[in-house]
Amino acid sequence: MKLERSNNLGLIKFLAAIAVIIHHSFALTCHEQDAWMDVLTRGQLGFGGLAVAIFFFFSGLLVTKSLMKKPEAKSYFIQRAKRIMPALAIVVVISAFIMGPIVSTLGAKEYFFSGGTYKYLLNAVFVPVHELPGVFENNAAMATVNGALWTLPVEVACYIGVFILYKLKLLTKKVLTVMAVPLYALWVGVLIYNNSFYISVYRAGLMFFAGMLVYAYKDDIRLSKLWAVIGFVVLGVLSVVGFLQYAFVIILPYILLVLCWNIKQVPEAIGKVGNVSYSIYLCGFPIQQIIVHLVGGIMSPYDNMLFAVPISIVFGIVLWAVGERPFAKKNSPKRI
Repeated sequence: MKLERSNNLGLIKFLAAIAVIIHHSFALTCHEQDAWMDVLTRGQLGFGGLAVAIFFFFSGLLVTKSLMKKPEAKSYFIQRAKRIMPALAIVVVISAFIMGPIVSTLGAKEYFFSGGTYKYLLNAVFVPVHELPGVFENNAAMATVNGALWTLPVEVACYIGVFILYKLKLLTKKVLTVMAVPLYALWVGVLIYNNSFYISVYRAGLMFFAGMLVYAYKDDIRLSKLWAVIGFVVLGVLSVVGFLQYAFVIILPYILLVLCWNIKQVPEAIGKVGNVSYSIYLCGFPIQQIIVHLVGGIMSPYDNMLFAVPISIVFGIVLWAVGERPFAKKNSPKRI
């Protein structure tokens, strides 16, 4: 399998970002039990979980590829920081100092003198702080400003983990294969324990590891549309019997590889929509919360979706233009 440039990958990333917004449309309007994928899988997997799994798998795959080409610590971490920090900082600052005082139930003086306002800035350095003073307190679901940011500390931990493995000369087929056994066994334990937060965090990390493993075995993997279809059917059957999550982290990576590198590529212009996926992901949640706030705190998930998707795409394009594009290196590996 050759990891060539894939227009399909860009489209998949874009659709995953939209899937996150769809998921939050139900969650932020207190209709999570009605979300299409949750209903289809009997609560085993939602659009949000699927999207995050997709992002982390490709991140593990392509970040490992990037590391192997430029293994110096300084270059590696600067590239990773330039990838995720500028756009994140813009979203955090705008949320705290522009959006916050406008929608807060507090007066401007009280808001800007509140320690919580400045504590929120910790999100820019991957320390999760979910609330701003008086912001979204009357929204139906929660006062969380940007719940999507929980994945970034996990991603940074994955960046550090893969680099440590490389420096210890453990980023090899043999070592990763041995590691896979306890890691996947622990996944079974996490599922049995059945804590939704632990499941979400561990699943993200495990999908990143799957990307690392695929990169290690890239020369040995043979892609087949037939096997991808069979895998999809197996996931469907396991969903019916209640065991979707157990095989999901194993089968999904292969399906994604086939979709990216073993079927006809979409036109390059379509593939480029993936460039804005991260920015859409960053700004989608607060935009959805603002929409809920503007209609009085309660609304239909479909109405939220109808407004949030196009608005998030527009703001995502702007955020990408000012917070991502200027920091992208020419001829750098295709980014996640």
